Amino acid sequence: MEQPLTVEEIIRIGTELQPIEAAKNPAFRYDRLCTTLVYRQVLVDGKVVDLALKDGRHGAAYVRVSTPEQRSYEGQGDGFSEPDQLDRVINFFVRKEMAFQIFSDCGLSGSLPTADATLVEKLALKKAKMYKSVFTAVFLDNRKYSADEIAGMREYMELEVARLLKGGVLVGEEGLVDAEPPKFRAQERKQVQFRPALTILLANLPQIHTLAITDMSRLTRSDTLFSEISDQLEKHEVTVEGVIESLAWINDKEQLGSVLTAKVLSVVSEFKIREVLLGTLRGSLARLESGRPYGTCPSWFDHSKDGTPKLNPEKAAIIRHIIELYLQQDEGGEGSFHKVTTILANENIRAPKGGAWNTSTITNFLANPALIGKQKVFGKLWPVYDRLIDDETWHRIREKVERRSANIPKYTIKNPEGYLMTGLIRCQCGKLLGWHQRGTERPQYLCRSMGAARRETAPHITLSANDVDAFFNDLMSRRRDVIARAFRSDEDLASARRDVARIEAEIATIVQKRASNSAHVREAAEKTVLDAYGMTESDQAYEETVVQAQAILERDSLREERRLQDDLRSQRRRLAAMISGEDRSALEKQLVCWPKMTTLEKNRYLKKIFEPFEVLDNPPDERMTVHVKAPGGTDLFPSIKIRASVRGTAWTRRLMDMDEYLQAPWYWTSILNG
Repeated sequence: MEQPLTVEEIIRIGTELQPIEAAKNPAFRYDRLCTTLVYRQVLVDGKVVDLALKDGRHGAAYVRVSTPEQRSYEGQGDGFSEPDQLDRVINFFVRKEMAFQIFSDCGLSGSLPTADATLVEKLALKKAKMYKSVFTAVFLDNRKYSADEIAGMREYMELEVARLLKGGVLVGEEGLVDAEPPKFRAQERKQVQFRPALTILLANLPQIHTLAITDMSRLTRSDTLFSEISDQLEKHEVTVEGVIESLAWINDKEQLGSVLTAKVLSVVSEFKIREVLLGTLRGSLARLESGRPYGTCPSWFDHSKDGTPKLNPEKAAIIRHIIELYLQQDEGGEGSFHKVTTILANENIRAPKGGAWNTSTITNFLANPALIGKQKVFGKLWPVYDRLIDDETWHRIREKVERRSANIPKYTIKNPEGYLMTGLIRCQCGKLLGWHQRGTERPQYLCRSMGAARRETAPHITLSANDVDAFFNDLMSRRRDVIARAFRSDEDLASARRDVARIEAEIATIVQKRASNSAHVREAAEKTVLDAYGMTESDQAYEETVVQAQAILERDSLREERRLQDDLRSQRRRLAAMISGEDRSALEKQLVCWPKMTTLEKNRYLKKIFEPFEVLDNPPDERMTVHVKAPGGTDLFPSIKIRASVRGTAWTRRLMDMDEYLQAPWYWTSILNG
């Protein structure tokens, strides 16, 4: 038998959970990333302490912090760092000798709801409405601005509202305790729209009798979300224990005082969020109106001792030199950013971060209104910098850039839906292929090492985007059952068998206990009948009355047995379905909706299911490997043949037909029958 863990070891396991990764992969088994097993024993001072279930239910220890920095705090003792929260809630259950399970949403905002699409939309609408109201009060109702400035700020506000409706984080919604919201990359922020551990916790409330948290803000500061959570807790008769602040008012919603306390506290929490948002926008406005910049300054400025930007003469001279080079190119025709980068490289002038200059860096510099001493924030230009060039030079730059833009081939506008195979195909050189289309050309997946010329040179390749997308859309539609089966692990089957065995053991224990107490229950029933009705064995209805009294006394035990029998039948059906292969995993249920998914959603699923597809060998024998991220996934699919032919000086590539691929002799027979 394995040695029980100590409290310190359980805390370490809790800190190693990865709730952010769980929130970004809702289609997969994310419970393993944000929850632990149920702990029934713990080692305290070298002695084993048994932790008991209560009517077959266990406790839940819920922890949450909002920033990665708070996950690493140790020894603070404030109750708000992750290790300190874990220490407090775990020791609460150990002192009570209650079995418990850890649920962690550490690193995720307290404003995020459960994985309920309706609730996500409702909270997003509420945040957007709050931001729009506060922004309007601070900026748009300010009469000192012109009509054009108001129009620019209104456009900025609408973009921010659209971001919030897509799940963006509201400034200040973490309040005064949680500091700043986590800094996800833009694409990750769109994915993280719910709290996985809280979602699992609410789904498992029938198996939980007590929820331990440090304080109310760990669950939520939103009135809407609080109402949803408290209704679920009341429905399943779950007691809430606060290990830092008292939360007794949550457990007695029938009392008017408790109802008022809950409503007032949740409203006050939302008011604090509004106050922080209002203070942030007002502070930013005051800063800009006083002539101080907002955020990071351009590279040609240094910060003085009082925090104001100061022009760096050497760096400013480089920027003026770049402007002169760019405008000089106009004399011989339309200017070229590439020519400027070449001249800078020959003169050994390095970019701000020490590397070589590139066209995108120069483009950004020449488009920055800081050149004329202004910063564009909240949709308006604010005079906060020392001017580097005059207005005439600025207009010459803008006219030249616009003239150049009108004369070069246009790239296709970026598709907000994303591209199916971006970041999924690896060239022979090791770089991933990216989506590319210029003008009216057909879209391609092109090696990112091919350079500005976009000409194919060994070992770099291009593939027709339409051809590749059609192939993998067809593959996912026709063989999703094989993919889902690969992710249905043996561990799931073993877990289902353990659940069946556990329930059977609990039923046997109840039956055995009832049998051993049968004589005592019979005596108690006879005494009750005698005392209540004055009946004796000679009375005609005596035996029937005694049996009824005995059944009443055994009612709780029978009710628990019936509940366990229902659970046992459900678990046995699930186990039988898994053994027969009829049970559909969560992934398979998601993939059924493949034709209805957006391209961006499909791309995310493909990245979680497959390793990057690698192109091997040389034309005409090129092939693409297919490796699934699952046990045995390397041999799950055969390689895809690439038909390559020479057209002029370039290779033209097409993937093999899907019907031909599905007839691979060694593959489908073994997989589908296996």
